[in-house]
Amino acid sequence: MIRQQVIRYVAVGLVLNAALYGAYLVLTQSLMGSRSAMTLTYCAGVLTGYLLNREITFRFIGPNGGPLLRYIGSYCV
Repeated sequence: MIRQQVIRYVAVGLVLNAALYGAYLVLTQSLMGSRSAMTLTYCAGVLTGYLLNREITFRFIGPNGGPLLRYIGSYCV
């Protein structure tokens, strides 16, 4: 069980980071400066990472509001 979660966690992380890097490159080449692009991709990565790990890695079924707020709050600390 734990081994499968680790494999899924690593896979989600690799795919997400590759996608965010691609988005960063596109944003900096055509739409905005590097700071703005990094801020946007970071925020998108935090939210997407939560959602993907919740669904794919841990296969959690339950309320979304409270856990999401705590997750975002942990990044604000």
